[in-house]
Amino acid sequence: RNCCSIIIERLNWTIQMALAVGQNSTASGWSSISLKMKNAFKNHNVVPARGQIPAHVSDIYDLSSGNQGYSQAGQTIAITTDLISGSDAVSDLKYAFTEPNGD
Repeated sequence: RNCCSIIIERLNWTIQMALAVGQNSTASGWSSISLKMKNAFKNHNVVPARGQIPAHVSDIYDLSSGNQGYSQAGQTIAITTDLISGSDAVSDLKYAFTEPNGD
């Protein structure tokens, strides 16, 4: 799952580079692809909130049991790439990076 969000992240960086050198039509085409990829990612890879676990990106998908696993790295990339946003992103970050308990 992380590789999908990394590919989208890199595509967005490439769009910014294209814009920086005046390749606006190329950037526009890539932006359309990026939007489609983001929508597909959100529809197929973001696990809805359930119980105490917020909406998140799972680490793997198993054909027999579905989404599995949770990692800080997966959440960070998904959030910085805007694949999880708004209040879902805030809840996910708070869950992934809990405050120290002082021990």
